[in-house]
Amino acid sequence: MVLLLLVCSPLLLALGFPALAAVMISLIANSTAVVFGAVGIPVLLGINAGLEGASVVDNYIAELGITYVEYFERIVIRAGIFNSIVGTLIPLFMVTCLTRYFGQRKSWGEGLAVWQFSLFAGLAFTIPSLAGRQPLESRDDKGYDRRSSCSKNIGEID
Repeated sequence: MVLLLLVCSPLLLALGFPALAAVMISLIANSTAVVFGAVGIPVLLGINAGLEGASVVDNYIAELGITYVEYFERIVIRAGIFNSIVGTLIPLFMVTCLTRYFGQRKSWGEGLAVWQFSLFAGLAFTIPSLAGRQPLESRDDKGYDRRSSCSKNIGEID
């Protein structure tokens, strides 16, 4: 997140945005990528490590009659859907915040007037994001990508 602020905010400042607006836009824009973060680390370490082995989770999974891997896949899919919905609306939220707090008339309406373009911008982000996600069915029982010619983890490479 710090890297985004160090790169994005100065660029917005150079384009003429007020300093607070540049930081606000940078932080709002960064909120969409947080769910999967750097190569899924928040999901793998945060959600997976927090749920795996918990007795409440194990009992719930037993009630559902599924494995832990299937349960974890359901969580990841739901997080992806939620991330896509939020990601689609983020550009509209950014524009309305900019017009409300930094516009000449300080109006929410000016930001909402460009809802079509904002929705298009959000879909331009989320559709490729959804299309680029690798289906979980393409992995073998060890989690390796079956489609990849290189199926070793970095730690296993000699």
